[in-house]
Amino acid sequence: MKKLFPVIILVVLVLTVILPAGCSTESTSEGNTESTAEIKGPGKTGGTFIEGAYGGDGETLNFLLVSDGTSSSYISHTLDTLVNYNNQLEINLLCLAKDLEVSEDGLVYTATIRDDLKWSDGSQVTARDYVYTMSNLMFADWLSYPYKDSWQEKVDGEMVFVKPEVVSDTVFTITRQTVDPEFAYTIYDLVPYPEYIASKYEGDEEAFIRAPEFNDLSYTGNLGPYKFKEWIRNDRFVVERNPDYYLGKDVGAPYFDEYVVKIFGSSATMLAALESGDITMSVIEPDKVSKFKGLPDMDVYTIPGGGYTLLAYNQRDNGWEGLQQKEVRQALSMSIDKDRICEKIYLGFAQPAFSFIPRVSPWYNDEAVEKFGVGDLYDREKSLEILNNAGYETKNEDGKLVTCNKDGSPVKLKLVTTTGGGLAEDIAFLVKQELADI
Repeated sequence: MKKLFPVIILVVLVLTVILPAGCSTESTSEGNTESTAEIKGPGKTGGTFIEGAYGGDGETLNFLLVSDGTSSSYISHTLDTLVNYNNQLEINLLCLAKDLEVSEDGLVYTATIRDDLKWSDGSQVTARDYVYTMSNLMFADWLSYPYKDSWQEKVDGEMVFVKPEVVSDTVFTITRQTVDPEFAYTIYDLVPYPEYIASKYEGDEEAFIRAPEFNDLSYTGNLGPYKFKEWIRNDRFVVERNPDYYLGKDVGAPYFDEYVVKIFGSSATMLAALESGDITMSVIEPDKVSKFKGLPDMDVYTIPGGGYTLLAYNQRDNGWEGLQQKEVRQALSMSIDKDRICEKIYLGFAQPAFSFIPRVSPWYNDEAVEKFGVGDLYDREKSLEILNNAGYETKNEDGKLVTCNKDGSPVKLKLVTTTGGGLAEDIAFLVKQELADI
């Protein structure tokens, strides 16, 4: 069995976006599961919104093949999931007509979708499309869906898939054999394929990968605010307003004729384009916030982000043997100051994180998580004590502490990160400094 890479979750990120002054946003009044828009009457439409981005382009628009965030963001303009989240990470219903219902034993999830969802041929999107997508595509042996394990559970020592079933045109259930309190969040991300198209390619992975309908998003009907227009690789991704969008009937959404994602080679060129007015919006790094707040024609917004910065420990045989011991990993985690990372590198635009489960989740238990790297669990003396007890003695050589292997040789760790400057490299240098002191 291969050993995994346990991780220390360093921080949860906060996004900062900037818009030219004059671009307005609409507020909504939201509860835990549903939201009621305060917008009265249809909004004005027109113009082109250009989002700046830099780094890698997307890989595919065939969503079951996606394993990168950029591709997912492209597709999300044309296909809605069952729900999304507001800035307080509360649920907004999208394709769901009402929130998921969960049986008292926590094993059966009932999803009720809206009855006004349409494919591009005018036919209704039904519960059968969702169940078909799971049973015949996502769970199928012939298709390399990268997130199969999210839909599996261990039963009697074997991994088995959950069981989706059609109840009616708008209702389907998913049944588990074991309880997973976080499984609802997996279901919320569901997006269907139209069975009438996907069945033509079923069983032939190469044909499915190349299917023109799935690569030009021509099947999406009224399921998203925009329709695909063009994708020029490593340059721009363009969608155009969908006048039939199921959530746009009463408010006239979406409000732009076109939405463009413009790709730049670096953050510097992207921000230069923003300053010159060539793009409408971009995400900025913390050290740029004060500059753009001082510009008269820019509005700066800070919103919660769902991303985490992780430090993974290599437990495999090609790594340091000490990392295979839980107490050693904890000792290292105890030596890295998360508050310092948040303040010195993210300039206050991040918070220490201790779990993959977000704080806003009803399943997050602040008292149950171990908060390595803050408070009493940021303790270098305790860290050294743990290492010594594990057999890794710390010596003072010429006034410098050196942690040694069990054979007396100095411990040397390799930290791998992205290059070219930026936040990841800054964090790597800080972690190196922190661990050098033990």
